Amino acid sequence: MKTAGQLCRELNVKYHCLDYLIRSGYVPQPKRLDSGQRVFTEQDVKRIREVLFERMAK
Repeated sequence: MKTAGQLCRELNVKYHCLDYLIRSGYVPQPKRLDSGQRVFTEQDVKRIREVLFERMAK
């Protein structure tokens, strides 16, 4: 599992881009830790990569 910050660094995207994908429904809402941090599963990461690839291809 990865936090939003870790995922943004790995994918080289800004946090607001990741937040936009979630709020727009491109990516399902991630689970949250007790501290409120978003955590993403490997399946979430795969979906985010697919969405980013599709959006870049347009």
